[in-house]
Amino acid sequence: IQQWQQSSYKLILTDCHMPLIDGYDMTRNIRALEAEQNREPIPIIAITGAAMSGDEKHCFDVGMNDFVSKPMQISDLKAVLKKWYE
Repeated sequence: IQQWQQSSYKLILTDCHMPLIDGYDMTRNIRALEAEQNREPIPIIAITGAAMSGDEKHCFDVGMNDFVSKPMQISDLKAVLKKWYE
C-alpha cells in the first residue's frame, strides 16, 4: 500500500494469501484510499492458488478487477496484463 501511495503504477498484481496483509485486505484498503483521495481506481489483479468455487466472486466483491489461478499459464497472465495494461 505504501509503494502504491508513493509511486505511479499502471496496475497491481497481488497474491491473495500474503503473510502480513492478504490481497483481499490490501484491495479493500486501496479502494477506500482511492475514494477518500478522489483517485482513479487502479486495476488490481488477483493471483491465487485458491481456485475453489466462489473464490473468483470474492475477489470481485472486494474490488479486484481480474483473477488468475495458480499454476499460472504465461498465456493467461499475458492476456490479463494486455487487457488491463494497454
